[in-house]
Amino acid sequence: MRPSERGHRLAPHTADTIIEAWGPTVEDCLAEAVAALVSCFAELPPTPARRSASVSVSATTPEDLLVAVLEEVVFRLDVDGTIPVDATFVVRREDDGWRATGTFQVCDAARADATGAVPKAVARSDLEFGERDGGWVARATVDV
Repeated sequence: MRPSERGHRLAPHTADTIIEAWGPTVEDCLAEAVAALVSCFAELPPTPARRSASVSVSATTPEDLLVAVLEEVVFRLDVDGTIPVDATFVVRREDDGWRATGTFQVCDAARADATGAVPKAVARSDLEFGERDGGWVARATVDV
């Protein structure tokens, strides 16, 4: 994994799924983490019908910001029945922590093929989100 490039992958775990993401900026890494989360449970159609949905989350630490963004994906799947096809963010460091605002391009979950168990939550154990080697890296365990 080279943080100077964007990417993500899934790693094996006994009962859950581990997602790993990386990118040259915090925004790129968050977007890749969203893509990794989606890839663990759904395969999107080649040209999904999209619509925009605003995203705004706050947290006191970078790790909590990662969890908040990923839990927003789980929340929207549960409540709206939508899955992010793409995500863009602007992240700001504030006096009291971190704020990510942006947009999910979403499609209806019914249009996607299920490839795994739907995520329930993001675990706080073995969580990583921070700068490394000139870029950003993320690692999270997803409860399924």
